[in-house]
Amino acid sequence: AVFYDPQNAAQTPVLSEFLGLLATLIFLAMNGHLLCLAVLMESFQWLPVGGATIAAGSFRVLAAWMATMFSAGVLLSLPLVAALLIANIAMGVLSRVAPQLNLFAVGFPVTMTAGFVVLMISVPYFGAAMEHLFDQGFAALRMVLTAAGAPS
Repeated sequence: AVFYDPQNAAQTPVLSEFLGLLATLIFLAMNGHLLCLAVLMESFQWLPVGGATIAAGSFRVLAAWMATMFSAGVLLSLPLVAALLIANIAMGVLSRVAPQLNLFAVGFPVTMTAGFVVLMISVPYFGAAMEHLFDQGFAALRMVLTAAGAPS
């Protein structure tokens, strides 16, 4: 389901907009904006303005954090992906057992319903996971800035 966004003159998926707003609310609820300002203030101490070069160790820390972000994204989406995979396998078996059923007429509503039910069950657990990820992100940013300011 998509809706037209007149500000960007494009179509925007409703579910991704909802999850983006949920992540933003969690970020603001845990005072993430204040943590951003604190990291910005500390960055001037760790990496002073001027001719400081960025050390190679900071790129290693940044690459490690990118791997952590990818694995966290997979872990957050895994319940929904697993449920939709099970629903699609069940629909495939059902279409082989009863070929007179129209898979397009039955499959899409079942898949959407299963996806929304799993999302409804898992949304209350997103808060703690997202808060942990934001905390890890700020710690990784501090490590990157510390490693960048360290002499190579």
